[in-house]
Amino acid sequence: MGFCTWHGRLPYFYSSSVYCNVKYNNTWYIMLACVIDGVSSGIFWLTEGAIVLAYPEKHRQGKYLAYWLASRIVGQMIGGAVTLGVNAGNKEQGHISVQTYLVFISIQALGPFVAAMLSPPDKVQRSDHSKVVINLPSNLKAELRAMWKLLGRTEILLLLPMIFQSVFSEAFFSTYNATFHRAVTRLVITPGQYLCDHLQLSVGLFP
Repeated sequence: MGFCTWHGRLPYFYSSSVYCNVKYNNTWYIMLACVIDGVSSGIFWLTEGAIVLAYPEKHRQGKYLAYWLASRIVGQMIGGAVTLGVNAGNKEQGHISVQTYLVFISIQALGPFVAAMLSPPDKVQRSDHSKVVINLPSNLKAELRAMWKLLGRTEILLLLPMIFQSVFSEAFFSTYNATFHRAVTRLVITPGQYLCDHLQLSVGLFP
């Protein structure tokens, strides 16, 4: 798991490729970075979810899942605040300063080193002194069969509209902001949106 999280923290390739594309009009690097980012992000998203659900005790999984979601929203808020601070004087519509990418490259480059600090499952210390048990399918065929069985459950099918809505709304509002708002306005709206999401999640986390 440590290797997967380390490998999954390589999206700074994408940030650097966007920087090169904006500043030097380089296209091959951004295409290569998209492939690397797609693979590494997929590995990371799968691994982080497994860690959040496998490491804590069963009765604390829901709370740790909420912590995980909250931390992702806080990260987006910090990213929006950093971008706003760097582009406070930018009056161009749909454009941010290239220096913004340098800040994110520096932050994201720390990711693999932070991921390397993750404890392996056999060294995790739970409050009830129980061991972390991770049951993996014996082969790829068994894993695909188990995944298909899970996707066919009624609960998952009922969640599909909400999953689609959450993904669609992010893409829609991001495109809308980039098209109709200048950079500073967009950067003020984005952290505010994530703050509302965080407050909504906090209500469920701390009833």
